[in-house]
Amino acid sequence: MNKKILLLLLVMSMFILAACSSNGQPTGPSFNPFLGGTDSLVSSYIPGQPPKEEGAILNRGRTPFSIGLEISNKGEYDIDPSAGDLIDVRVKGLQPTQFGVTSSDLEQQVTAPLRGASRSFDGTRIEGELTLVSFDNLNYMPPSQGDIPRSFVTQVCFDYATLSTSAICLADDVTGSITSQSAREICTISGAKQTRNSAGPLHVVNMRQQASGGNRVNVMFDVTHVGQGEIYRYRGNNANPCDDAIANPEKHEVYVEVSLPAGSTANIECSGLTSTGLMASGHIRMFSRDRSVTCTIEDTSGQAGLIYEDMLQVDLYYRYLLRYPNHIIIKDAQ
Repeated sequence: MNKKILLLLLVMSMFILAACSSNGQPTGPSFNPFLGGTDSLVSSYIPGQPPKEEGAILNRGRTPFSIGLEISNKGEYDIDPSAGDLIDVRVKGLQPTQFGVTSSDLEQQVTAPLRGASRSFDGTRIEGELTLVSFDNLNYMPPSQGDIPRSFVTQVCFDYATLSTSAICLADDVTGSITSQSAREICTISGAKQTRNSAGPLHVVNMRQQASGGNRVNVMFDVTHVGQGEIYRYRGNNANPCDDAIANPEKHEVYVEVSLPAGSTANIECSGLTSTGLMASGHIRMFSRDRSVTCTIEDTSGQAGLIYEDMLQVDLYYRYLLRYPNHIIIKDAQ
């Protein structure tokens, strides 16, 4: 995570320098360090796993078959199981003993890392990595009276993150900066701020800022669910991950980090989060598609007349569940 943040800061600094007009007046940062989008892990069934041809799956244990997924990392988070991330794949809806396997045979965890997509320095997209997961030697054992349709779901549960960045305006004298023409040429204390998000199913949107008096500003933003899956606690229970039971305390939980770059002279406090100076962090609950967060940022430089833009990072960490329904036809072979 530290390497990715360092790369992000380098790219942002390049775009900020390029954003100055020809007469040397700052026009504000114009940058997009991310590819963006709503994708994370994207899965599809491997052709022939399971087979779809009529008669390809027979009863009485006559035709073993497989269920297989190709899993591609289309988002921008690098999933690393050796660092604590999880990719858990399970087949639901089949009675294991009827198919000649045990329940553990229908569960797999990916142990290899899956690098996410990224943007090169020349803007070219670098695709993320993919892996294959296959559940083999499935074989419908019982006899049957006629052909049997069976529906099942393969679910993929994985840890992921969305990184975001926004340019905010800080000042030693917030009130004076609002009325100062020269200060407004640098940045504006109150108003909407543009946010850039890395690809993922959760985004930071509707970033806005307003004066709070003295050397303090209020910053408000929304965390919004833009994907179709389910949200769980980042790096939570690995024994029964993404358990959709109503009583599961890990459901709807997102870990949020709000931070300024190293060397910044400001403190952050956010409602419901724990503050440690340049960072505020903690868990929020996403019971609906959107959740608002309010922060207060205080410039502590003590430098009279100081007004400047700084880069506010809001990073979201979560576990995500996606389901892939499918079906098979078991042919009655007399």
